[in-house]
Amino acid sequence: MNVTRAGDACTLANGKVRHMPLSLFQKNTFDDIDVQAFRDNSRQLDEFMSGDFSSMADELTKAFPNAPSLPERYVLFAQRVAEEIATLYDQPPRREFAGVNRAQRDKLEEIYAASKFDEELKRLQMRLVLQQTMIAQVLPTNSSRKYRLQHYAPHEFEVEPAQGAAWKDLDAAPEVQLLWPIRTIDERVWYGALTLTRSTATITGGTKPVGLYPGFGGVNPYGRIPLSVLRTVEPRRGRFCGPIAEDVLALNIALNLGASDRESMLHHQAWGQKVLTTAAGEMVPSKAMVENIPVGHDRMMVLPSAGMDYKIVQGDPKVHAYIASDEHAIKTAATMRDMSPSRFSKANTAQTGAARQADAADREQARKRYAKIFEAFERELLATIGETTRIFGDAVPIPETARLESIHYHAWQPPVDPQAQVQANQATDATGETSPVTRVALKHNIPRDAAIDLMQQHIAEQSEINPSPTMQESTDERDDPGNDAGPDTDTGSQPATAAA
Repeated sequence: MNVTRAGDACTLANGKVRHMPLSLFQKNTFDDIDVQAFRDNSRQLDEFMSGDFSSMADELTKAFPNAPSLPERYVLFAQRVAEEIATLYDQPPRREFAGVNRAQRDKLEEIYAASKFDEELKRLQMRLVLQQTMIAQVLPTNSSRKYRLQHYAPHEFEVEPAQGAAWKDLDAAPEVQLLWPIRTIDERVWYGALTLTRSTATITGGTKPVGLYPGFGGVNPYGRIPLSVLRTVEPRRGRFCGPIAEDVLALNIALNLGASDRESMLHHQAWGQKVLTTAAGEMVPSKAMVENIPVGHDRMMVLPSAGMDYKIVQGDPKVHAYIASDEHAIKTAATMRDMSPSRFSKANTAQTGAARQADAADREQARKRYAKIFEAFERELLATIGETTRIFGDAVPIPETARLESIHYHAWQPPVDPQAQVQANQATDATGETSPVTRVALKHNIPRDAAIDLMQQHIAEQSEINPSPTMQESTDERDDPGNDAGPDTDTGSQPATAAA
């Protein structure tokens, strides 16, 4: 056999010709994707999460082409999945800043409160659960103490990935386009595009291009693309976006279709049909005779001919199998996403204590995964805010040394006996595992020094309201009019004359 290069033809000993296969790295491969279908699915999933089911009309038509009058019924499955997993910002976390003085820290806390970052971060996490790739943007407003936190799903942005190993790095992307509303008339929105590069930031789609940042024209004063990307899954090599949660989308569509189909089935098969029957050879009543039969719960019916029987025939639509199928699909989807199926049903009393503990452990692991993502994003958020204050000449600029030392998220705690919880806290405080200062700071979302001041204030107020027993006894003795023996209260050893 003559050995040749891969891809060339070789002649075997028996005279047959065989072509050697091309190596993977010698092929000119092209990884194709239906971009429009991907964006449509992303948008539909976004709409389902917000309770918008306007796209279900087309889904019903495709699934039931011969049933144009099928009712549209919806199930909030995608929204429930997002709410169950996105729990980091259900309560405002406690942030510890470093590298700033007291005035700068106060300004940062005011910015976070006035900008409602915690509420917007909650929505961002809900969308990230389903979209799995999100872009976040921080924009300054006319007020130096307020910013806008905006986020975009894959159907709302287009990124030109960098070449080579930096394909998923947003800072290395040559250009990013974001969907930008230009005008709204009667809830009808006309969109343009916000195009960001390292040097420009312009909005197109209107009468003429305009700059994003007031006072800078179309110039990007940051010298970089001031956006952040959040991912829960890694994209395929060369792509910027990872896949969306198509399992949630498909199941939500299936649940909506099933709810519509079952209601239509019940509507056409579950109602009772009034029937008049006659024995063989008996007179058949005419239509006029039947229409004149009085029907009602308070009426006496007289049948128009002898041997006639009146009854209501009730159908028995077999919907139980459909319902069981939906419940099984929900159970499978919940299990795959580390959620207990009982979360989707209020009747969860059959769940054992061990199962609930396992469920809580799974949820805590999921929270930790998301906590790492959002801790990294919040550090980028702080850096962008500080850079913005310096670019726009804020009276109290945030220095480059400012950093987010830590974020303490509120962990979900199941209801417990208050007395048992107090005893548990005392035991762990004694061993140094926990600290009452940390507990108070996290509960009230305040720094540790403010928590110490608050605790000292509460202790002082409690002492004023309820003095200690020793102090109360001493006060009672001083106030007793019969006690005039002075400091030495042991008067029994003194002679009477000396006492006189």
